[in-house]
Amino acid sequence: MKKWLVVCTAVIALAVCGCSKTGESGASNAAPTLVWWQIGSGQAGFAEDLAVISDYVQEKIGVRVDIKQAGWGDAAQRFTTMINAGEYYDILFTDLGSYNRFVGLGDFADLTDILPQQAPKLWEYIPEVLWNGVKVKGHIYSVPTYKDSSKTVYQFWDHAVVEKYGLDISDTSWAGLDQSLRKIKAGEGPRYYPFVMSRSVNNFIFDWYDSLAADFPPIGVRIDDQRRRVVNTLEQADIQEAFRYLHTWYEAGIINPDANMVDETPKYRPFFMAQAWPGVAASYATSAGITQYDMVRFFGPSYSTDSIQGSMNAVNVNSRYQNESVKLLELVNTDRKLRDMLGYGIEGKHFTYVNGGAAGSLRLAPDKLSGGKLFYRNPRRYRSSRLLGGGSAVKRERRTIGYAGFYHGSGVDSE
Repeated sequence: MKKWLVVCTAVIALAVCGCSKTGESGASNAAPTLVWWQIGSGQAGFAEDLAVISDYVQEKIGVRVDIKQAGWGDAAQRFTTMINAGEYYDILFTDLGSYNRFVGLGDFADLTDILPQQAPKLWEYIPEVLWNGVKVKGHIYSVPTYKDSSKTVYQFWDHAVVEKYGLDISDTSWAGLDQSLRKIKAGEGPRYYPFVMSRSVNNFIFDWYDSLAADFPPIGVRIDDQRRRVVNTLEQADIQEAFRYLHTWYEAGIINPDANMVDETPKYRPFFMAQAWPGVAASYATSAGITQYDMVRFFGPSYSTDSIQGSMNAVNVNSRYQNESVKLLELVNTDRKLRDMLGYGIEGKHFTYVNGGAAGSLRLAPDKLSGGKLFYRNPRRYRSSRLLGGGSAVKRERRTIGYAGFYHGSGVDSE
């Protein structure tokens, strides 16, 4: 009797353990929940919308997803704290500023063998140059974000301001920019700042130089240098010219005097520069509350180590669901319905398809979902072709830098 009591007790214990075993997110074995950290900010109703997305993911690959977001201003510190504290996650957004460091700490899973086995569609979908671009010492530790992998920078001008002052915005050089900004300043007065900047604004001075994933702008290789020389960028004539213009604009009141103390720029700016794609001006204009931004290409498109590592997703080396995490990233990249959910929200609530659902044909609702790296923001209804139009043409123009994939700690001789 005692023997059977022990056996029964053991069976009950195993049953209880089996039924109650959960991941960090509280998911059961039947449908584990993957914790995916991104950068963004929450909004009302996000949990409800995420549940719909998670239902779809479970239907497709048998797992659920819990998307968590770190704020734009504190994401770097938040992710570093997570890594140092050993906080559980399955997938983490990473970029040039953290990727190689976290790989060096051993926090990211080696996906080199997992990807072709568990996510063959993803493996084929992402171009080889991008896989090479995220390699660290010959191994792949992340999935690059295809849409953000090449870099193209544009100058954006409030169309009304361009018309008012008859600006020639076709000249994207620093000298041409100087003429336009001074016209605006002269016409609008001392309290108006045509080039509003903050501590976090990228002024794209170093765009022509690849830091080889060092995330240290003073050192780099000019992307059109056939000899591939590593130089001190601060000693280069083009960089010095750009800094001279910035200095004179600050003294002339073209740049706001509190730029070094402001964390975020206002939604409306008469002029700014951003890494973008054709058509996104519609989204910027809506957010700024104006009718139209005119956009002129300033740089690119091009592939480099820096651009490829500008947006990636890595899997935790301690994740209990590494295979499932890779399959989720495959689904995000290859399933249009999920991409649209993450990009625009829930069909019928945040957007509707038009023109039979043809690519780029949808209309956004006023309460459109917004959030992390995969979400766009735009409260106004408009055809998404305005947002996405022309992107393919630019992609066809992009050039691949000969040393894309080489990084400063790779131990590779670049000669």
